[in-house]
Amino acid sequence: TAICFESASGKPCGASFPQIGSDSPGRVVFLSFPLDTVSFSGTPPNNEVVLLKNILNFLAPGANGAGSIFLNQSVYTVPDQVTVEMGDSDLIGAGHAQVTFSTSSSTNHVTITLNETTHPGLFRGFITLVSANAATNQLAVNNGDTISATYFDTSRGSNVIATATVDSVPPVITQVSSTTSIGSAVVNWKTSKPADSLVQYGESTILSYTAYAAQLTTNHSVTLTGLQANRDYYFQVTSRDAAGNTTVDDNNGALYTFTTVRAPQPPWFNDLENGVGDWSVVTDSTFGADLNWALGTPHNGLVTSAHSGINAWGSDLNGQPISFLADTYLISPVIDLSGLSQATLTFWDCFDFSQAPLEEGQILVSVSGNTNFTTMPVLADFSDLTSDDWELETLDLTPYIGQTVQIVWEYAGYFSGDQYYGWTIDDIGITGVTASGSGKIVITKNLGQGTFNLTGLISQSGNAISTTITNAPPGNYVATFSDVAFYQTPFSQTNTLTANGTINFTGNYTFIDANHNGISDAWENYYFGSAGTNRTQTTDSDGDGMSDYAEFIAGTDPTNAASKLIFVSTTVQTNRFVQLKWSAIPGRIYQLESSTNLVNWTPLTDWLQASASPVTYSGTNAVIGTRFFRVQVRP
Repeated sequence: TAICFESASGKPCGASFPQIGSDSPGRVVFLSFPLDTVSFSGTPPNNEVVLLKNILNFLAPGANGAGSIFLNQSVYTVPDQVTVEMGDSDLIGAGHAQVTFSTSSSTNHVTITLNETTHPGLFRGFITLVSANAATNQLAVNNGDTISATYFDTSRGSNVIATATVDSVPPVITQVSSTTSIGSAVVNWKTSKPADSLVQYGESTILSYTAYAAQLTTNHSVTLTGLQANRDYYFQVTSRDAAGNTTVDDNNGALYTFTTVRAPQPPWFNDLENGVGDWSVVTDSTFGADLNWALGTPHNGLVTSAHSGINAWGSDLNGQPISFLADTYLISPVIDLSGLSQATLTFWDCFDFSQAPLEEGQILVSVSGNTNFTTMPVLADFSDLTSDDWELETLDLTPYIGQTVQIVWEYAGYFSGDQYYGWTIDDIGITGVTASGSGKIVITKNLGQGTFNLTGLISQSGNAISTTITNAPPGNYVATFSDVAFYQTPFSQTNTLTANGTINFTGNYTFIDANHNGISDAWENYYFGSAGTNRTQTTDSDGDGMSDYAEFIAGTDPTNAASKLIFVSTTVQTNRFVQLKWSAIPGRIYQLESSTNLVNWTPLTDWLQASASPVTYSGTNAVIGTRFFRVQVRP
């Protein structure tokens, strides 16, 4: 639990463990600053005396018979549960103690009994805050109230008091906006009071991704990264204040949208004279920070000037000594290679990779926003090679046409502390040959499960049930489909795309069904040991309400009653905001529908492919009164 904050940023700079209401063998307080930096004469509670007193009370509650009392929060909403802890070493072994609660707007008092915890002399209890008609162990409060928990310390003859405030008003969200770049976006909004920041977003109305900032603020700015270029995204924003009051803004059910910027296309050239721009550097922190790519005029022992102009990228721009392991990546802007039949990367470089005990230089290709360096294909390996001066490098990017790419220069090695030259690059360009008479390739599957792999003049893989590739260069293409359990895999297919033509690849998965019940015999053999004629589409082997046929379609286990397609949570707020979550099998296709009479059903989503479980739908229920929801699934 945060116990102190920086005055400028509002960020936590001290914490205690465990939080109030939790048990632990011991207690600890961490401060990220020396205690003597806190003013001794500052206004309470912002002075050293109060801070140290609070720390000692937390570490040893009730020590020496001096009663102490804590609440688990400083602000609560309605309804809410308050956890109170009281410490008094005079009561070790007593088993029970009492604390009295009161509010600033009422003369009523509520006394609750606390039970002694596993920590001798530490007592804990709970009370629920309600708006009216308080029952046993409940306290009626109003917005803006101060609640007080009072313990009378008999040995000292005085009260010990802990206070908190009541805030039941959710924050108001206004001025939602977004700004985009090629692979990222920044979402901004304002709130009427300090609150945290959550953005839920996705490429459809199923918002599969989140970005979150915990700091409480009224001006919110959340950056979304790893986005696809030239792609539409849907999003909504959520803010929760310190009391837990939450507001969701989904643009009145329509969701907000933005479109990322399209990546530049060849011919593309960068002489590095206009600064860093969209280039980025990532250094593996495991190996320390001795080495980083930098932009500037090189003075590394091999070259003393850029190939052109004054700027070049250098992994060791000034030839500084390097110790131990180092690994650093230089990442180019995103480039769109669609509509080409050929693509070529050129750049000038200078290096000598023969100096260190181990020195490596590789060029990787990040395709469609891939950020995992270990899975990126290697375009070229310069390890153990040398160049005495600037040299022109020419590399083929044709295998990646039709996709967005980033070029990654990786420099790594084991260094002995001497001066090294590193890798210096300049004047980077990508050229392409426009696909003459380019055509269209359509790849479909009858299952959400499984993947396809297209090879030819362009290559692409994916798992969507329908994929359309435009601006494909004419030529021969081969499509293959992965195996799917309990199905027979489609044969690989070869087609020739002519100028301005269209070719189709269809992955038609089938299964053997000798007993004619619509279920794969292989699936029945796997779960039941046989594919008997007594199993029909209505048989429910585990009695969970889903037939074996439905379990086959949904991908659930027909021998486990707990394995079934169900809604795992539903949330309905007073502003008619609805959030539904249902269990899902990755790869399968789902559609959410709604009805007011259980007869006529309206789709709320397209058929959407699950990438994880559960799947979440968020939206505004425009219907006043009863509304029903159901979800359909396809294999």
